[in-house]
Amino acid sequence: MKTAKTHNKTGAVEKACLQVQQLLASFGVASVFCPLDRDAPAEDLSLSAPLGNLCDRWNDCCRKALWPWRQSAPDEKKSPAACPAGFIMTVVPVRQKRQLVGILVCCLKELRCQKTESLQRICPKLGLDGAALLEQELKDALSGSTLTQMLEPVLQNLIEKTRITLENNDELEALSNSLSQSYEELALLHRISDRMRITQPPQTFFSNLCRDLKEVVDAGKMLVLWSEQDRHPGAVQRVATSGPPELNETQIELLWQRTKNEMTRAPGVLIDSNVDGPYRHQWPKPIHSLVGAPIRRGETFLGAVLALNKINRADFDSIDTKLLMSVANQSAVYLDNFRLYKDLQELLIGALRALTSSIDAKDPYTCGHSERVALIARWLAERLALSPVQVNNIYLAGLLHDVGKIGVSETVLCKPGKLTADEFEQINRHPQIGANILGGIKQMEQVTPAVLSHHEHFDGSGYPRNLRGENIPLAGRVIMLADSFDAMTSDRTYRKALPRDTALAEIRRFSGTQFDPALAELFLSGNVKKLADHLQNVKSTQESSDRLYRRIMN
Repeated sequence: MKTAKTHNKTGAVEKACLQVQQLLASFGVASVFCPLDRDAPAEDLSLSAPLGNLCDRWNDCCRKALWPWRQSAPDEKKSPAACPAGFIMTVVPVRQKRQLVGILVCCLKELRCQKTESLQRICPKLGLDGAALLEQELKDALSGSTLTQMLEPVLQNLIEKTRITLENNDELEALSNSLSQSYEELALLHRISDRMRITQPPQTFFSNLCRDLKEVVDAGKMLVLWSEQDRHPGAVQRVATSGPPELNETQIELLWQRTKNEMTRAPGVLIDSNVDGPYRHQWPKPIHSLVGAPIRRGETFLGAVLALNKINRADFDSIDTKLLMSVANQSAVYLDNFRLYKDLQELLIGALRALTSSIDAKDPYTCGHSERVALIARWLAERLALSPVQVNNIYLAGLLHDVGKIGVSETVLCKPGKLTADEFEQINRHPQIGANILGGIKQMEQVTPAVLSHHEHFDGSGYPRNLRGENIPLAGRVIMLADSFDAMTSDRTYRKALPRDTALAEIRRFSGTQFDPALAELFLSGNVKKLADHLQNVKSTQESSDRLYRRIMN
């Protein structure tokens, strides 16, 4: 496994020499940088391309200039190299941390002493012979040994400062990239934490996670595998993927089994590629690099977050791995909380079903009525494309819509004939009683309005508050329709169940008076036959359970 790429120091020296060469070339001084490798044969010397106008013998000059440095100690003084063409040649040793890494060969063949008007005016005033000065003194001053002594420390200092500047720039760029990467990772972890709502199903949570991770990790594909061990031990679910390649069920199962075995056997991450060594496993052809972090709850393996096929590099690095481990740890917290929430929700639903079943049991003809109303209401709410939370609240309202009947006498509920005015008044009070019962439960505050209004009519003729139209809560209008359909298609003490087509005709007839016309049309346009068949299966199961219960109790 590779760590983050370190800076190439030798490369910084070569870049610094290149910048100095460009500066020299602008002054008419040609140069070549020769990296020093004492172990390489002389004929294998690596010479960079020259900068400036050099003669056709520059290759030989460089080899001769470099040869003494290859044969002696680094700190030994070298005599100045001589140019066979008669030009002025300067050899500048280039060191890094006192270690010789190459030489810079400079040729000053373009440097000439020119007889200028300024020189002609100043020489007589100083008592100097201008012609002699040009012929001898300045020529001697520009000789190889003198110029080398002048240029060598200047150029060495310039190269060293340029190298330091380049390395500092590289470090600043690396730091900037690292900060940018850290910011993206922190932003991702913040988004993950913000989305960790336990009411959100794992499929949605992991889909968003894969999409975000793919961009930050720079992976070709992100994949999350998990299993519901409490319910389906060993079973794998492909919760979410993002990016190519597409993997079939066999490949998904292969990934699951290998990651599970690796992470169960040795705590840690699964890393596999052919960069630092041969593959640990033989993977399907679309996979050429892989890193995976386990999702664990204590010692229990829940699943894994996998990144496949690093983009723009051959393999994932330690930074990618640490990020995946952080994400996997947060995912484990989310899964644990989601399962606890789901268990609590199932416990609540179980308790509510028991409560409503006990109420339905007061009247043998309404056995299972509350559960069926809840199912119809949920089906209609889903057709309205409401949010999952709204759908769930409407389902709960369907279960609890008749909870107020606990305060109504069984004699009234089971009376086969026509109700008296007083008995009818008792029945009319059950929505308010139900609302009063639920009003003290904070978690039911979104459900209570539907329970209170499920007998309100669209034209204002309902009870208990004679609400009209859209003043009736939407959930109340949905429960009214669901309650009426189940009541019409079920046996009651005062009549037999109506045929399904007759019940549908009644809904159409009372659309706009008893029922919300938009909801009635939506209900009638759905696959009511499939819904009715499902309700019939539920009803048969409920009746069988009820008969068994009555035999046991008797």
